[in-house]
Amino acid sequence: MVYFNISFRDMSPSESVSSLVQDRIERLERINNNMISCEVVVSLPHKHRVRGRIPHIHLRLKVPGKTLVVDRDPEKDESHQDIHIVVGDAFAALERKLEDYTRLQHRVVKTLSAQPDAVVSRLFPDDDYGFIEDQDGRELYFHRNSVLNGGFEKLEVGAHVRFSEEMGEKGPQVTSMHIVGREL
Repeated sequence: MVYFNISFRDMSPSESVSSLVQDRIERLERINNNMISCEVVVSLPHKHRVRGRIPHIHLRLKVPGKTLVVDRDPEKDESHQDIHIVVGDAFAALERKLEDYTRLQHRVVKTLSAQPDAVVSRLFPDDDYGFIEDQDGRELYFHRNSVLNGGFEKLEVGAHVRFSEEMGEKGPQVTSMHIVGREL
């Protein structure tokens, strides 16, 4: 279990809020079990002239290489007069941040690319050409001169590449490509 600390400011400690915080931290651990610590500050800082004291919450979650922070100062939302709703909303926002962080750590986030991805499927180095297979399963011809930065000698079947194409005499062909890495 991750180390967590809950502080109550300008209010008495609440067992029900502490229990809710602990439950929500356990939910966070199911998303990412590499969390280092979580600091929670719950406060009722001042009295609003119409609605009374509005609860505020500050969450600080430390994960390897980053600190995720959520502040909820919910004076504009009348449903936030209930401290349990404020805590729930703040932790929901923290969950989204932690999910984004976890996807980045596992490289699940798609990166936008101006060029499509492909894999070298066949290579004929003695004849200076080969074929790539794109994500749609199409096979495209490429020539040594299409490979940028003199990378033709470095190519191997299974190499991951990005490419541009145009219509050639015998169908689509690669106009330029560069090596990105090995097949995923």
